Amino acid sequence: MFFITVSPVSTSSRRSPILCDLCIDEISSQLLTVLFAAVVAAAPTSTQDLEARVVNPTKARVTNVAANSASANINDGVGAGVDSYTYYSGRAANFPLKSKWVSFGAMFTKYKTHMRMGCQNNGWGPNDTEKQIQDIYNAIQSVSAASLVDHRYILAIVMQESVGCVWAPTTNNGVRNPGLMQSHNGATFNPSTAATQTSSIRQMIVDGTQGTTSGDGLVQYINRHGGYYAAARGYNSGSIARDGNLSNGNGATPCYVSDVANRLTGWLNAPSKCRN
Repeated sequence: MFFITVSPVSTSSRRSPILCDLCIDEISSQLLTVLFAAVVAAAPTSTQDLEARVVNPTKARVTNVAANSASANINDGVGAGVDSYTYYSGRAANFPLKSKWVSFGAMFTKYKTHMRMGCQNNGWGPNDTEKQIQDIYNAIQSVSAASLVDHRYILAIVMQESVGCVWAPTTNNGVRNPGLMQSHNGATFNPSTAATQTSSIRQMIVDGTQGTTSGDGLVQYINRHGGYYAAARGYNSGSIARDGNLSNGNGATPCYVSDVANRLTGWLNAPSKCRN
């Protein structure tokens, strides 16, 4: 909010009606100029998400209609879906309804094949062990129950960001993004002991889903934008185009939201029809 102080016009000398009208016009013009400049200065150049520190990430949860309290049900969708890719673009209404999403159990089973070979395929280190894959499963289920973020959506983001590889490298394009979900300055995998592996895997899921003390996670974007697809664009780009076009990456990955939508409806190995 801003305030503008305007000095009163002196009435010590009388003016003819024409001169007075000119004076008013001049003042009005000046006021409009000042107001326009202030509004332009205050307005963001895009619908930029204003990152805020999450005071207590483990308490963060979805507070709108996107909330999901049924994480215990792993048969909550349409089964395994079909391994195909449909290119989705534009506004959120153009993306598949949640009723078209696959079941969490079937989705996780399918993506185990990628987790078992994703690290070496990408040159990131040894492939996930069966224990580490189970730790990812348990962490997603636990954090989904705590955050009310749909477990299928958390899994889709994990696969999109790291193919479920616990050794995924940390990226930094101005913000440090580590771990399974490439979170905002969060935790990385700690291989020291079986216990630290389990705890660090869970922390990576917490950081990406519920946010960190450095920045937002899925919960904050879902609460801000009201839906999963818009939240995916925010999570990847940090902003959403003014026209609501979720295919506009704003410098990030244009295909990100389309990829996530396809993961939620059964995509595994089919060729992508989206071109970055």
